[in-house]
Amino acid sequence: KVKLVSADGDIIEVEEEVATKSQLIKNMVEDTGTEEEIPVPNVKTAILNKVLEYCEKHKSDNPPEIEKPLKSNNLYEIVNEWDAKYIDIENLEEIFEIILAANYLDIKSLLDLSLIHI
Repeated sequence: KVKLVSADGDIIEVEEEVATKSQLIKNMVEDTGTEEEIPVPNVKTAILNKVLEYCEKHKSDNPPEIEKPLKSNNLYEIVNEWDAKYIDIENLEEIFEIILAANYLDIKSLLDLSLIHI
């Protein structure tokens, strides 16, 4: 298990294979192991949980790269149904926070998915 500390100071414990979907966390785990808590100071708890939900879903696969230019404006024609529902969020502020978190945590597939929604 890996213990992540959000910007709010909350500790979130997740499986290593889930947390290491983030290249940043993967590098930290490779450098220091999983004994110590890993600070994620740029990401609030609610957004970190949302990001980890995505990582949990894709822990044993790598989502296919999203083809550009986009062949449609309909999310459901571009990505699988789970990903489309996951990112189909009305609140733009939440989308921007996910984009910032995915960028900071270096989760390219989530960053791409978030960006096509805007």
